[in-house]
Amino acid sequence: MKYALIGCGRIAVNHMKAAINNKLEIVAVCDVLPEKMEALLAKYDLQNDTSIKRYTDYKQMLAENDITLASIATESGIHAEIALYCIDHGVNVIIEKPMAMNMDDAEEIVRRSEEKGVKVAACHQNRFNVAIQQMRKALEVGRFGKISHGSIHVRWNRDHSYYDQASWRGTWAQDGGCLMNQCIHGIDLLRWMMGDEVEEVYGVTKQQFHDYLECEDIGMAVVKFKNGAVGTIEGTTNVYPKNLEETLYLFGETGTVKIGAMAKGSGMIHPNMATMLVYVTTDAKADPADLQKMLSAAVDKSFNMCTVDGDTSTNDSIFLLANGASGVEIKTEEDKKAMADLVLAICTDMARRVASDGEGATHLIEVEAYGLPTEHDARLVAKSIAGSMLFKAAVFGRDANWGRIMAAAGYSGADVDPTRADCIIKSAAGEVQVMKDGFGADFSEELAKKVLTEHDITVIVRFYQGDGEAKAWGCDLTYDYVKINGDYRT
Repeated sequence: MKYALIGCGRIAVNHMKAAINNKLEIVAVCDVLPEKMEALLAKYDLQNDTSIKRYTDYKQMLAENDITLASIATESGIHAEIALYCIDHGVNVIIEKPMAMNMDDAEEIVRRSEEKGVKVAACHQNRFNVAIQQMRKALEVGRFGKISHGSIHVRWNRDHSYYDQASWRGTWAQDGGCLMNQCIHGIDLLRWMMGDEVEEVYGVTKQQFHDYLECEDIGMAVVKFKNGAVGTIEGTTNVYPKNLEETLYLFGETGTVKIGAMAKGSGMIHPNMATMLVYVTTDAKADPADLQKMLSAAVDKSFNMCTVDGDTSTNDSIFLLANGASGVEIKTEEDKKAMADLVLAICTDMARRVASDGEGATHLIEVEAYGLPTEHDARLVAKSIAGSMLFKAAVFGRDANWGRIMAAAGYSGADVDPTRADCIIKSAAGEVQVMKDGFGADFSEELAKKVLTEHDITVIVRFYQGDGEAKAWGCDLTYDYVKINGDYRT
């Protein structure tokens, strides 16, 4: 299948990864900023692939190539315009959320795609999360009985720095507000689970704290469905100083579900676990030996790849608690695989949150190590970089110091060849390649500082020695960490 990507910004990474994983023939990429195209391709070692054409005009791209499928990952306000043009030219499209900014455009996309025989998909990938899939399966087999009501709570933080990333953010024309931008995935899940058409909606939106924006920063709604069920929506970007939660509830005649977990800790955190208390709960019935096996495997790839300060303590614990209250028994191999995937997904999410919440931390650091001789080597490299005090301090100081990254990889104990190594640092603000083939690359220090200003930082180190890969999570080292622990007993 011949594939093209329109828009090469932050979310485009997911589209490119999906195209590669599904072995699509990537014909072309398009963005008004050529440097974004090159940065995206470089992440996947495609920067020298001359078969992938570059365009700044998507209309020219469609005119000059026989494209089967295009992803639209531009700012929201032009999704409909591009989608309709693709449809009119017989190209199937995947449209980033939202598919359009108003109902007229959305309905026109549906109408015209049916007329032209073209397939259209909106990106609501959260439907495929392991926990959501299990929730949906339970719903379809009637385990909840008649649905009474459901709710979605999206309690996020979006400060000035987030909206400064692009001029279109926070505008009615291109962003649409917190309900349209931040909450749309949660709203989609609620609608999907409630299983019927919407009959009536009433609510309120308001601009509370973001007076520099056009659109709302809080929205509340009550939704009445034609099947008699009721839904509530709470969405806001006013949670300070950081994100709080995104939670989906479903209440039925014979069952209730909430997807979540709880973790405490974030000092003296280092593999293997540390001062940490984690509780993951389920109302499923399962054999304790099976649960222990699932949990051990999940912890090895999540909490044991998490570090705050390189220190450990005596009271590290994680519990997987199953009360069997639902009467649903996990006994088939298929059920066990689904449950294991769910436990891993929850533990990975919680491990990232623990690292993000490190004492005094201002950055979450995710390290991705690829191309090592074995998975063991990749784990050593990833954990070593995430735990390097020098690199953690460099992140705090907005210093893209690739030497500290490679030094940590070198002393990790892994089998590494530094002459065959590349390194990229990225965030929501962009990405920079700081190392190429074992040597420092020519990069913009100004852009690097901008990249390192974001809260979530990703470091990608790629060797070319095998297929081993791993991820680890850490945080930066700040003045506040010293203050907190310097005053620990005084």
